[in-house]
Amino acid sequence: MPLTREQLVDLTLTDIREPIAAELMAKAVTAPPFVTGAPRILNLRDLGGAPGSRVRPGLVYRSATLAGETPKDTAESIEWLSKNVRKVYDLRREKEREASPDPDAVGVENFWRQPSSAYGAPRPDLFTIGDGTVGWKHQYMVIAAGYRETFRNVLEHIRDRPDVPILIHCTAGRDRTGVLSGLLQALAGTSPDDVKLDYMLSRVGIETQRERLLSVIMAGVGSHFNGPDDPGLYNLSSLRPQFWTAFLEGLEDKYGGWEGYATSQDGLGFSAADLDQIRRNLRGEDVRSRL
Repeated sequence: MPLTREQLVDLTLTDIREPIAAELMAKAVTAPPFVTGAPRILNLRDLGGAPGSRVRPGLVYRSATLAGETPKDTAESIEWLSKNVRKVYDLRREKEREASPDPDAVGVENFWRQPSSAYGAPRPDLFTIGDGTVGWKHQYMVIAAGYRETFRNVLEHIRDRPDVPILIHCTAGRDRTGVLSGLLQALAGTSPDDVKLDYMLSRVGIETQRERLLSVIMAGVGSHFNGPDDPGLYNLSSLRPQFWTAFLEGLEDKYGGWEGYATSQDGLGFSAADLDQIRRNLRGEDVRSRL
């Protein structure tokens, strides 16, 4: 029996330092929005399968890095991609791509652009303030500003080629992917509470690689903190609903919310007519998949 919404919410609130019970994990990741056909792709989910989502199922997938730890893992990823996706949007930086290139899948186009100078890595000093909300609000606003070119290209794809399914991903499929997924969910008309739950589900999605990801964070920025138990490092590693709430407040203050971000010239610059078409296509109104 699948988990209820309330049970899913409880799982997403699990402390990043603590494991999620295996029985609950098994129930969570074998039901939507998690995709079971490619178990080697970390944090793989269908935006349209998330609780309350208004996005058409099968249109937009999200995940962590696509390359597997072994050739067999990568082969399974390639097989799934070839069957389910026609375009991949890679949100990683150049060094991340060099360390773990996306695999080549037959019939799948790969899109990548270097983020603008507005984008930068998380500022460790901000995560020592309180529970880390200040740090994550700042970082998500930096993502929204620095990835405008890629985000705009994704929305152009939805506007012009809504029958062509896509996948969006970064390294963990959590923060950069989470901001773009939030944009798509919000424009489709998914309720704010359901958009937040989709964001929080990455706590479940990364569980099988949780310890490795924590080690990567420690190796990357640990020198800025006083050891693995430093509260700032803990905040940087964590995923909490108040981070998303604070980001939305920042988005409202700067752009007037998601629609303002999508239409303003210092955002993505779409017209009202464009936005209406994007919304209709996200919902799957009069659209059939080309797969």
